Amino acid sequence: AFGKVFRIERREFSNVYTSALKVLEVPHSQEDVVSARSQGMSKESMTSYFYGMVEDVVEEISLMSKLQGISNIVSYHDHAVVEKEGEFGWLIFIRMELLTKLNDILMSESLYKDDGIKIGIDICKALEVCERNKIIHRDIKPENVFRSDQGDYKLGDFGIARQMEKTVAGTKTGTYSYMAPEVYNRQPYNMTVDIYSLGILLYRLFNNGRFPFLPPYPATISYLDKEKADLKRLAGEEMPDPCNADPQISYVIKKACAYNPKDRYSTADELAQDLKKLLHDLTANYDPTGNNEKVLNPEAEVERSGESISTEESTVLLDTSTQPRQDDSVVNSEDYALPINVEGSTANDSSLFQEENNVSSKKKPRKYLLYFFAGILISLLFIIVGIRTDFFTILTNKKQSEAITDKEHTESKSTQEKQSNEDVGHSYELIDVGLTWYDARDICYKSGGHLAVITSDEEQKEISRLLVEGKKIITGLVDTKGVILFRG
Repeated sequence: AFGKVFRIERREFSNVYTSALKVLEVPHSQEDVVSARSQGMSKESMTSYFYGMVEDVVEEISLMSKLQGISNIVSYHDHAVVEKEGEFGWLIFIRMELLTKLNDILMSESLYKDDGIKIGIDICKALEVCERNKIIHRDIKPENVFRSDQGDYKLGDFGIARQMEKTVAGTKTGTYSYMAPEVYNRQPYNMTVDIYSLGILLYRLFNNGRFPFLPPYPATISYLDKEKADLKRLAGEEMPDPCNADPQISYVIKKACAYNPKDRYSTADELAQDLKKLLHDLTANYDPTGNNEKVLNPEAEVERSGESISTEESTVLLDTSTQPRQDDSVVNSEDYALPINVEGSTANDSSLFQEENNVSSKKKPRKYLLYFFAGILISLLFIIVGIRTDFFTILTNKKQSEAITDKEHTESKSTQEKQSNEDVGHSYELIDVGLTWYDARDICYKSGGHLAVITSDEEQKEISRLLVEGKKIITGLVDTKGVILFRG
């Protein structure tokens, strides 16, 4: 609204460097000069008054320089103040990074729910920096939001527009559409006024570009409609839900722009955490049928088709269309302008999203991919369980078979021993193997048998061989490895 912005280039060898150059004039119109003279101001008093405005603008520029290098704040390069030649006033030149303003994007590209949430998250990051530096922006609106070629949204115009809005009469022009009620009512306020303004911006993004209490899109809007809507909002009437927001998104937006500052998010980080949850849930629950593909700014489609826009609003943002997303290149402007826990909660963030520079023609069916991989994992699990079941079945059968074989072998040897011819000495029947001496002795005494133990591996092998052959065991020996007990 104040000054002009130019795209400037510097060529060096084969490289081209681009920047945005904003030019401001103080006073910004000759009407201010005429008004000052009509009030009896002398040249000296006019010089003092308007030069004070220049100093205030330079102070705001100095603030921008301190925030240089922050990813979500417009990067300042340098500035110069030049006094006009031949007339009263000054020119202020501000060079900064070349970006695309949000209003141009809204009129030229289709935006979707995830785009709207990302705008909120990026501006929250800028407001977190402001909070750490005890800065209240007080002018959050689409005209002061920009996008880089990398897809990052940035906050700019730190107080410059407010300084330029000052007039000789000491009044302030402009709209109250994004202003927090406590600012409008000239009450004490804190940094939550920026959260409120961001909430109104998000409300428009999810309400077809319409402010709260305005007639729904595409109905025309009169000046009286706008006045009534502002009065209702500033009086604290409960806002209706944005038409394109599901309950979780609606809750977050309405909490951000609550009438009572105590009912809002207390910090930008709290708002950002809930927005990140919304983005995560939206991504995880992607619906390939098109329910997530609602265009938030239907007038962009109308603008590209060449049809006239049937509304007096300069910017309309969201609607219920399920039209597929179109590829749109970034417009280089010449004018620089889940469920959510309603109790509030926090979440750790480690880069929840990666944005592409351009809008893709169609989102990937991520939900189907998740189903596909889940099916593979379940199939592998059933295969593994089946293999383990077969293995244990085979192992159990093998053990049972071995047990039966051992039993038959033992019974065979016992029968052979009983049926063997008598010889000198006593015949022994095998009872057990590996007993302790005391257990073997007790069994032997109780059964009237003779105790035989083994004293060497060679003797153990010999006795075993004789048993297998059905021979009599005439003597038994002791060994520390255990006792073989026979009945004689």
